[in-house]
Amino acid sequence: MAIPQMGNLGLPGYLPVIGCLVAIFIINKKVYTSDSLWYNIGGGLCLVGMAVGSFINGNSVSIAYVGFGVLLFCFYPVFKHRGIERYVLKIVFWILAISVIPIGSSGTSVGFIYENPNNYSGIVLCTMYFGLLIYEDSWWRQLAIYAAALGLVLMGGSRSIFGAILVFGAIYFVQRYLTKTHFRLLLVTAFAIMCVAYYTLITDDRFKLLETVQQTTVNENKKERGLSHRDALFYLSLEISKDFPEGVGMGRSNIVIGERYPYAYTPHNTFLKALVEGGWIMFIGLMILIVGFLGTNTSYLASSFLFVLLIRGLFESSTPFSISLISSMWVIPMFLDELSIRKLPDIVIVLPERSVKELES
Repeated sequence: MAIPQMGNLGLPGYLPVIGCLVAIFIINKKVYTSDSLWYNIGGGLCLVGMAVGSFINGNSVSIAYVGFGVLLFCFYPVFKHRGIERYVLKIVFWILAISVIPIGSSGTSVGFIYENPNNYSGIVLCTMYFGLLIYEDSWWRQLAIYAAALGLVLMGGSRSIFGAILVFGAIYFVQRYLTKTHFRLLLVTAFAIMCVAYYTLITDDRFKLLETVQQTTVNENKKERGLSHRDALFYLSLEISKDFPEGVGMGRSNIVIGERYPYAYTPHNTFLKALVEGGWIMFIGLMILIVGFLGTNTSYLASSFLFVLLIRGLFESSTPFSISLISSMWVIPMFLDELSIRKLPDIVIVLPERSVKELES
């Protein structure tokens, strides 16, 4: 699922992902469902919103989005019902880890095989999650993986993910190793506060948040770009949602924005992208997914990671039930956490009674 973020592969980059998903379903010959009411309601509303907007205003690509959204909705619970072998997860982690190694540098930025700094930093973030999941019983390995991810994102130049990882470290390591208490209510409250802070940043920045960010930004190019059109995209997205409350169709936000704005951008906000493309139905479904998970999850790692995605989601677009890795990580931690990892059973060799006696003698 990281392949589509590499270079400028476009649609062909998604073909291996699609092929793997279809193969898994064909081989498995079984569909698993979730026993979490919030997932079924929230995810179901997301799919309904995707379908309504896409069939009314979308195109063939939008409808394909819906089809694979349904496929992924049924695929994610497999992690909980079947689990995953630790060695498989290690293979995934190390392949991703190799893919995020910088391949050059230019001034204050580094080169990489992914399409842009935000995609690169998103893959680093996902790689960090898998690494922390594998080594959840080794604090020093977890700390080393966290420090490496922090350094790579700093070089990559994504301000939103760098800030998100800093927050993640504080929440996860404090919960796991110090208080050993879940901050469920605190995370939901912090999410609400975060939304208010984002709104003030976009509208009038009364708390001078942007000035603080610019002063701490290493990349000189990004330091001068400010919000990079996000303030204009915020108002434009709300305007489009008024004209199309049912949604403009999956994958069409940049087209519709391009008709009203000189730049064919996506909303650069996960929540606004869900609102614009899937309408209010998808937006409500997404909120139910988030609040339901944060309010019930007992995994320090998974809940902390989703909170990181909430921070990133305010500044970048990656809607759930899409087939890229970054989008999938909005849902994967809901089913793939410490309890989903399986170790291979110990191999027991049973010798005949005669052989045992011979060994004893």
